[in-house]
Amino acid sequence: MNAQDLLTDLQSRGVQISAEGDRLRIKAPRGAVTPELRERLARNKPDIIAALSTPESPDCRKSRNCQRRKMTETGQKGPKKGVFGESATVTPATVATDPMPDRAELGAVCRRAVRDFPDVDPERLFRFLQVAEDPEWCSERVARHIAKRMQQGLISEGD
Repeated sequence: MNAQDLLTDLQSRGVQISAEGDRLRIKAPRGAVTPELRERLARNKPDIIAALSTPESPDCRKSRNCQRRKMTETGQKGPKKGVFGESATVTPATVATDPMPDRAELGAVCRRAVRDFPDVDPERLFRFLQVAEDPEWCSERVARHIAKRMQQGLISEGD
């Protein structure tokens, strides 16, 4: 049985597998990985890592090893984590084209963001976002998240 057949077998059992460097990461339902299967994985580990790291592999997009290689080949420096932990690739060209919104636009974003949070003053949120000077924080979604944290008392005026 080759590595691709083994990956197909794992998928049919509900097992998620990815390669991180020279290690395999496995998430599986209880009992899905039998001792026999574990031995086959160990025996075919280099071939499995290679199969997961091949860009044509459907499992490649889940593999950090493959993602790193793709970024190296395209000259990207790597994924940047956004405000909420999501991956956001930011290049110098992207940063230059995303300036801080003007005062009127930022004020409108703040007024919309605090609608569901009556204890939060839109001016307070406005000042907070201006001091942060981060265009990514000026989206309505992020402003709502910050307003929620302000209402919960997790962000104070001096933060």
